[in-house]
Amino acid sequence: MRVRWVILSGVLLLFLAAIGGLVHRGWPLVRRFQQQELEHRLVSAAANGHVWGVRRHLDEGVDPNSRDWQGMRALYWAASGGFLPIVRELVRCGADVERLSWVGGTPLMAATKKGHTPVVRYLLQAGADPGRVVDGQSALSLAREKGHRACAALLEQQIRRRSHLKGSGRSSAAPGT
Repeated sequence: MRVRWVILSGVLLLFLAAIGGLVHRGWPLVRRFQQQELEHRLVSAAANGHVWGVRRHLDEGVDPNSRDWQGMRALYWAASGGFLPIVRELVRCGADVERLSWVGGTPLMAATKKGHTPVVRYLLQAGADPGRVVDGQSALSLAREKGHRACAALLEQQIRRRSHLKGSGRSSAAPGT
């Protein structure tokens, strides 16, 4: 019995040493889990309004279009929460303002639904499409449905501006101009 225990302990130690060596050398599966953990932390920081956490993870090279374990993106959560500094930071680092969440909405729709007018204004300046329809709804229809008049006015103005520019052959201005 004692011999089996010694052999089993030795095999276990060798196994743990091998795993430790693989982790130390950057085993691809372990690296992917580590990357997913960083992505989830970025999304969590964005969803909870932690600007410093978002900046730290973006500075570490985490993709600004990362999703959490539910499939929700950092920009969607930040827009839904009305966290304008985080929305700005994510867009500055390359977050796609038109990317759909798994529930089928855009960041513009999320901000509009909650009545976050400054976030709506910024996303429109960053190139979000005010006329995009997803599952039969647009940001404008959501603003009207929820009674967010300021958001609705911004969206209507942007839709008119885009249709005017389309008719004249010009394109809309870049973000921040």
